[in-house]
Amino acid sequence: MYGRSIHTLETAPTDRVAIVFGAAVYQNSRLSPVLRDRMDTAVSLYHDGKVDVEVHTRDVWTLTGGLGFSRAGGENDVTLSLRDENFLGTGKELGVKHVSGVDRTTSEVVFREDTLFGTRVKTELSLSFNSDGGRYLLNLWKPFYALDARRTARLTILDEERIDPQFERGERLSELGHKIQFYEAYWGLSTGLREGAAHRWTFGFTYDRDQFFAVSGTADTTPIPPERSFSRPWIDYEWIQDRFVEIKDLEKIARTEDINLGTRVRGRLGWASTAFGATDDLAVVSFSASRGFRPGKRMLLFNDMALGARTGSEALDSLGASTQLRFYWRNWGKHLFFAELQGDLVDNLDPERQLTIGGDSGLRGYPLRFEEGNRRVLFSVEQRFFTGWEIFKLANVGAAVFFDAGRAWFNNRTGGPEDLGVLKDIGLGLRLSPSRSSGKSILHFDVAFPLDGDDTIDSVQWLVTTKKSL
Repeated sequence: MYGRSIHTLETAPTDRVAIVFGAAVYQNSRLSPVLRDRMDTAVSLYHDGKVDVEVHTRDVWTLTGGLGFSRAGGENDVTLSLRDENFLGTGKELGVKHVSGVDRTTSEVVFREDTLFGTRVKTELSLSFNSDGGRYLLNLWKPFYALDARRTARLTILDEERIDPQFERGERLSELGHKIQFYEAYWGLSTGLREGAAHRWTFGFTYDRDQFFAVSGTADTTPIPPERSFSRPWIDYEWIQDRFVEIKDLEKIARTEDINLGTRVRGRLGWASTAFGATDDLAVVSFSASRGFRPGKRMLLFNDMALGARTGSEALDSLGASTQLRFYWRNWGKHLFFAELQGDLVDNLDPERQLTIGGDSGLRGYPLRFEEGNRRVLFSVEQRFFTGWEIFKLANVGAAVFFDAGRAWFNNRTGGPEDLGVLKDIGLGLRLSPSRSSGKSILHFDVAFPLDGDDTIDSVQWLVTTKKSL
């Protein structure tokens, strides 16, 4: 179904202002889950101090659901769901979902609203009943909804109980019971968009507590970590440039995306203290930065990095760092060559966590969580094809051929399984993107062939996954 709206803007008699206003309307339509990209536009001439902008949009189906199946790394997930992103035409989202996965079975109810009581306050409420515990989440927040927005605030309440499994060579080795309490409140302000950039300051307090317990009914002898708490006040600063461009067929199929080629830098400093209920006195810091480039007329390059650490007066408690390079080249008509290099390192990783690589994390020819370590690197290249086909006007069709190479390893470990070195695979896949529903996920059908490893690895890996991007 197509819709049309007329927007009147009081402005000076310049065409440029009218065009900018129109672009803002288009961007808002893309942010709405119930609308698709504009179909046509018409901008009237300046008259009586006003400019009329006519925007044509297409709404989509918001009721989705059914039986879903996914497979990655030799393991299957089955999902039964029903979701409406425009429940009874109110703009609210209501959904129920049952997932039978590798780690747990989950039944979940979710409610979301983007305009609480007609304001810009967003609401999210979810309740999960899991085979290994449960999860309750409440989010109330007013985001920086635009680069020129001046205020933000948020309240988050999360209580969760679950079992964290540990893997080696794709096999489950141990289990650790884990209780999580995470409560956070913050308030922030910005000077708005000035000279092409926005400066944002945010002040908050986080209560972050982890408790661990042995899993009953198992013979696991894994040591139980002590209780851990990092309750802290903190201050956060963000600087973001406004260099957004519109690009089609990049990470979506037949959809226009708003991509920022500017610099974005963000840092946070907190102090966990026993005075606030923390188990130790520690500085908790994080930093992230990203930047986009145009190395050629038909090329894009993005660099992202992140760093997080906890450190006391005597020693480093924990450290994690990651970096990612993404390269896009429109090399053949509308088709696209894509390359990605990412690396991670951790030191003193929390005991319930693992840094792994396998069929569920980009190394598509290998089993789930096949290798683990405190260092990880992954390189992938793809040739993406945008066919222009639409199956029964329900799904847009794409395809890809790919190559992956990566490994995870310990830089200081003695013993353990043999280091297999860099693992490689090749494969090809089909991509289906819903064209009539509000869902933003893309269905991936892949077949991958491992080129390394041992005799325990199947010679062919079949993958069926849903992702937010190509």
